[in-house]
Amino acid sequence: MSRLIPWEDENSLTSLINNVFSDLQQLAHDRDYIVQRALISQTNHFVDEVNDRVVQPFPGEEITYYSYDSIENNINGLYQSHFLNSISPCGLPLHKLTLKLGSPIILIRNLSPKTGLCNGTRLLCIGFYENFIHVEIVNVSSSGSKIFLPRIPLTSSEDSRFRLFL
Repeated sequence: MSRLIPWEDENSLTSLINNVFSDLQQLAHDRDYIVQRALISQTNHFVDEVNDRVVQPFPGEEITYYSYDSIENNINGLYQSHFLNSISPCGLPLHKLTLKLGSPIILIRNLSPKTGLCNGTRLLCIGFYENFIHVEIVNVSSSGSKIFLPRIPLTSSEDSRFRLFL
């Protein structure tokens, strides 16, 4: 059932999260409950805030993954990592990702269409490791499959339109 929640102030986001995930404390590990709910945003900044607030009520310890940002041939150290971590270009993941066991993930890239890992695939976190996340696919024909999502290195090409200028 869809409901309209008007934006009045910052408490509106809390109302939205509480409405979408109304029984999260009792049903956090119920795959059917989790797969039927999602909050989607148009901007990376808002995604980061919503993710932090949705993950908090899940039981268990938070695990935070950070990107490894650097620039090749940065001999003079002009591009510091804290500056690189503050950039959030469209289409690229955020610098920080906080998760808990049982928390949902929605892929934003086609990683392996043959195995069902496509843009929009819903996953549940079932394990955390230094360089990968153990997940279970929950919403496609491969539902129930358990896979490892590795860290993926991203580099810009020489003809990239996203460049930093001095």
